[in-house]
Amino acid sequence: LFCSVFLSLAMRRFTFPCLFRHRISILSGTGYSPTAARLSSLTLNSTTESEPPPITSDILLDSVRSSQWHIVEQLSNKLTPSLVSTTLLSLVKTPDLAFNFVNRIDLLCLDFRTHCLAIAVVSKLSSPRPTIELLKQVVRSSSVKDVFDELVLARDRLETKSTTLFDFLVRCCCGLKLVDEAIECFYLMKEKGFDPKTETCNCILSLLSNSNRTESAWVLYADMFRMEIKSNLHTYNIMINVLCKEGKLKRAKEMLRIMESFGIKPNVA
Repeated sequence: LFCSVFLSLAMRRFTFPCLFRHRISILSGTGYSPTAARLSSLTLNSTTESEPPPITSDILLDSVRSSQWHIVEQLSNKLTPSLVSTTLLSLVKTPDLAFNFVNRIDLLCLDFRTHCLAIAVVSKLSSPRPTIELLKQVVRSSSVKDVFDELVLARDRLETKSTTLFDFLVRCCCGLKLVDEAIECFYLMKEKGFDPKTETCNCILSLLSNSNRTESAWVLYADMFRMEIKSNLHTYNIMINVLCKEGKLKRAKEMLRIMESFGIKPNVA
């Protein structure tokens, strides 16, 4: 009821145009590692053979799971997208290891599909920061539509129902000040039936307000209402600031009074 009153009092109907070394310790004197032994064999063989045997997924996965990052780093320039993908799919339940793994290899040698798969696996971490950092690399070099579509495929490969990955994509765009891309991702989520989180919507609304794109802010807020995405205190604070930017101080004060009558105490300056 409050959202309906807020929306009807604060705005008129608008339309909105659907708008990513080489330093091996071979058999150190402190212990014996099966992976190191296999890698040593590969290295020694390379001195007598023109082409060393290929790196296997078992060697790579064993190195990651035992946190032998010096081995992973040496193998980095020999890895293929297929080998990395196989390893990532084996690390779905340990996203912390997956993140450490992708941090030890050269992502520039990976193809777009593998990079997005890495993002999808890492998104299972409790903190969004690692995922957003990985997203920035692909968003800077690819269109949001291409990234979104590939992440949908990666999500399907992981057989997960969570759509948090796409909230992270919106937040990544907002962090890079890519307002149109953030809005585009919001509507791509809507088309797919993925409901953005309230915090995700707030990121876009805040960016629109700070960019003085107040009309677009009201359009997005109206779509939040239609999609039954609940507003919170931060949402109301942003929209009252939007009213102030539009010079509608009387309406802003009226909204403040209505909010207080619903037991909501805004903290806008």
